Amino acid sequence: MENDRTLDPEESLELISKVIQDNKDNLKQNSFYFLLWGFLVGIACLLHYFLVVSEISFPPYIAWPVLMVAGGIISGVKGYSDSKRVGYETYTGMFTKNLWIGLGISLFIVLFLSSQMGVQPVGLILMISGAGTLITGLNIKFNPLILGGIVLFIGAIATVFVPGVEVLLLCAGALLLGYIIPGLMLRNAK
Repeated sequence: MENDRTLDPEESLELISKVIQDNKDNLKQNSFYFLLWGFLVGIACLLHYFLVVSEISFPPYIAWPVLMVAGGIISGVKGYSDSKRVGYETYTGMFTKNLWIGLGISLFIVLFLSSQMGVQPVGLILMISGAGTLITGLNIKFNPLILGGIVLFIGAIATVFVPGVEVLLLCAGALLLGYIIPGLMLRNAK
């Protein structure tokens, strides 16, 4: 092979530094998904709550399918364009992507089963989201995401003690602390 050559120590360190920096930049792009889903689910919670308490004759759940489908499309397009732009995938990136695909399917199943059984899905949604956030934080060694996952777990437990439609406000608050704030911190991480 013509391109096989030995790198001198300075070139090796430069290559290693570039790979590490590229990996950090790719991980920072995960912030987009935490911010997107934190805002979309938070808005859906608040809109649902508002429509219930205001007694407007509009289906209160309407924000959920609209915003969740929009989020799925935006996430898919962003993920596809990012993979084409970068041209490679790290193990950490692949693991994180596959983790969230699996958890996304789990969330869809939870929503379907909850609607069929007539039970409130908020606690289960927060639990699954907390697991993904905690695992992502542990995987990339980013403490704000680890704490965000713990906050979402606490929010899931708290849903047992919050009556009726107020659980939507709890969910919005848990997402602010568990997704949006850590997502902003990840985006601004050095």
